Amino acid sequence: MIGSDDFGRYSGAGRSRSFNMGGMLVGIGVLFLLWQLLSPTGALPLLILGGIFTGLALLKGIRGFTVPGGILLGLAGGLIVASLLRHVSGAFGGAAVLVGLGAGFWLIPTLDRLRHPYSNAFGWARIPGTILFCIAALPALIGTLSVAGRSLGFLLQFWPIFLIVGGLWLFFSNRRRGRARWS
Repeated sequence: MIGSDDFGRYSGAGRSRSFNMGGMLVGIGVLFLLWQLLSPTGALPLLILGGIFTGLALLKGIRGFTVPGGILLGLAGGLIVASLLRHVSGAFGGAAVLVGLGAGFWLIPTLDRLRHPYSNAFGWARIPGTILFCIAALPALIGTLSVAGRSLGFLLQFWPIFLIVGGLWLFFSNRRRGRARWS
């Protein structure tokens, strides 16, 4: 017969149930992995809330939720980057939080354009985002000067190496010139 096989009628009920359980296990595993990786930063609750607000804004069309969604996601991203950069300089961590918050404000009109491509309803959010980017330049400059000062101090600890390298260079350059003169 056409459309039948020896195994009986196919019913997708068992298959969809295992997929749902597998999907749930993967989701729970990802959540716990993120919890372990991001709990020292404190960004996980912000990521979850920002994701919820952003998801509701995009899926249900609630435009007002793009504002807290964008700000929370940007702040969470800034905290994650700050936790990575604070070991280099604390000022870099502060700059990363400010840049993340500014990026969150810039994310608001971008998220709104995903749902409403021709709307300019949240264009105002670019102004505080740009201001936060400009303010972040000051701690970034302080962090750069701090790292440069520490690097220079580290190099100056080994000033005898510079004497040795300079002496070897002079020794071999004079030796090369001496051979050229006598050959």
